Amino acid sequence: MARVNHGGICFTLQGYAPAQEDQAEVLADGVLDLEEPVVEQDELWDLEEPLEVAPLDSFHVEIRKFPLLTPEEEKMLAKKIQEEGDREAFERFVLGNLRLVIACAKKAKERVGQDQSILSFMDLVQEGIIGLMIAVSRFDYKKGTRFSTYGVPWIYQRMKVALLQHRRGMSVPGYAGLSARAYAEQVRAFKSGERLELPDGVDLDRIRSLAVISDVALSIDFADGDEQGSFSVSPEALKGNSAVGYEETDPEEVLERTFFRDEFLSLLRKELSCDEYDILCRRFGLGNYTSPHKLSDIAEAYGKSSEYIRGVVNGVIKKLKESNLLKMFCQTWGVA
Repeated sequence: MARVNHGGICFTLQGYAPAQEDQAEVLADGVLDLEEPVVEQDELWDLEEPLEVAPLDSFHVEIRKFPLLTPEEEKMLAKKIQEEGDREAFERFVLGNLRLVIACAKKAKERVGQDQSILSFMDLVQEGIIGLMIAVSRFDYKKGTRFSTYGVPWIYQRMKVALLQHRRGMSVPGYAGLSARAYAEQVRAFKSGERLELPDGVDLDRIRSLAVISDVALSIDFADGDEQGSFSVSPEALKGNSAVGYEETDPEEVLERTFFRDEFLSLLRKELSCDEYDILCRRFGLGNYTSPHKLSDIAEAYGKSSEYIRGVVNGVIKKLKESNLLKMFCQTWGVA
């Protein structure tokens, strides 16, 4: 464990790594550019009575002392870190990307809601810095990507784990909900006939216990209702299942799904034509559509038959399943 202190900002590098450490290449191009005005130091004090300086204001003042890194500086510092283990280069790289953590924390707090988590904004910043340090230690400059593209998933991952662990005022291991979902997927595959037998180690009693601990409502008896072997996917069949449905009540789960959905839609717009994208969004209630549309309603809007729309939807799904870019994206976000 290494500790670095700069101007009252202390960083601790822990040996934590998110599940999707192998691939973190695919992400939306834009990252919030945080350059909000900061209260000047002499404005923070009254002539008669001193005012308490908010931690966030103090943090803003501190990070503005460290300029952003240029692409050339990123490569130079990353090379020193990777080839020489240079600690000073590591510290400079981290300090030059603190604005990225602030941007991610603001977006996370907006998504989860100000009053929906016991974690404060600065708590999220603290967790994000840990994720940033992990990303810096693993960044490969030889792949030609900017660090922000690689680092954002690591920052969000650390924030997500913290939100999961402190969702009820006490620390609940993040593995509880994740393990419950992973086990339940095995049970679903067995019940649907995709697996002939449950793998060793899948304990139904343990699934139920983990689900209670993490407050995860999982439907082990899930069935999609489609004909066996049918390629068609019905959003109506998914809606009633709490693990994949549309009714989301847990703030942290909403946060995670929202991050993924925003980046996923950005990828779809790049991969599909305008009509394909719109039809898919209508059918599954994505983007600007808040609920799934029936095939007949979409067909009426386009002046086509329902079978034509069904063919478009199935064709798009097949196209996406064969997309290497989509596979890499899903692996990056740990849903492959």
